Amino acid sequence: MQVSRSRVARVAAALTLATAVVLPLSACGSMPGPGVAAVVDGQRINESDLDAIAADFAKVQGAQAPSRTEIVSVLVARPFVLEALGARALSEQGVKELLGRDVPEVTDPTVQFVQAISAQQQLDQQTAAVVQTEMAAANIEVSPRYGAFEPGEGVVPVQENWIVPAADGAAPTP
Repeated sequence: MQVSRSRVARVAAALTLATAVVLPLSACGSMPGPGVAAVVDGQRINESDLDAIAADFAKVQGAQAPSRTEIVSVLVARPFVLEALGARALSEQGVKELLGRDVPEVTDPTVQFVQAISAQQQLDQQTAAVVQTEMAAANIEVSPRYGAFEPGEGVVPVQENWIVPAADGAAPTP
């Protein structure tokens, strides 16, 4: 049985196409997917959560919303901080009661964000060290849009250096 050149060409083209699709996707396996700001031990922090928090902050006159990177950082640390504090942490219901005066219909992501901020303020040095150790051992993935997770530091925003010196060392001209 003889194989025609056109059949070999079609098979080669299909293999090339499959490789072109699979290789880039396999490299993205460690990044959160579309609409996901971060993943902490399998638990997703969605972009919609960040939107809800920003919208709730906008409802309070004079309140300045934290940056999206700050929100991601707090939400990434939240499970570890709450676990370290245990019963000493303010409950979600307690947060709802506190915020209910200013934001009557506060969203769950905002409640969780404020709960985490409150809990972080209660950490002493020893408990903070435990939190950092637990976070370093966890599987934390952050969308590059918000930075990168660095053990011991948390979510570190990306610092892009957009000014590139000229090849001869002279300052670039506009």
